[in-house]
Amino acid sequence: MSKTQSIDDLMRELKSILDDKKRDKILENRGRKCISKSFLKKAHAASNNAKSEEEIINNLIDSVDMLHKEGNSLYMIFPKCYCHHVKKYKGKIPDYYCNCSKGWIKELFKNALDREVEVEIESTVLRGGKECRFHIII
Repeated sequence: MSKTQSIDDLMRELKSILDDKKRDKILENRGRKCISKSFLKKAHAASNNAKSEEEIINNLIDSVDMLHKEGNSLYMIFPKCYCHHVKKYKGKIPDYYCNCSKGWIKELFKNALDREVEVEIESTVLRGGKECRFHIII
């Protein structure tokens, strides 16, 4: 069995035996483990000597190119899918796989703010969007 076939089977099995919430949480947890040390370092640096969450967020915006403030809202926007697993994959990735990126973003903010944030998937390239757009709720 090829690696692609094995991943296809795993994704189908996840979908068939778990409800959406549990399946998405598993993928979210994978994303949390996938974040690189360099991004964790940026998260910790953003909070060093900061006097407020607003200052931490502004520091994070300065160091993470994909992080943007639009009015009072905060977004992580990727012009394409940067997931290295998706890049290597030869089959069709199910759209719920984007919950990994949701977990990645949550982990970045957990390390910066020392607390959990909510993240909503607004659009992703895998779901037919022109970009991957995640709303971060502080």
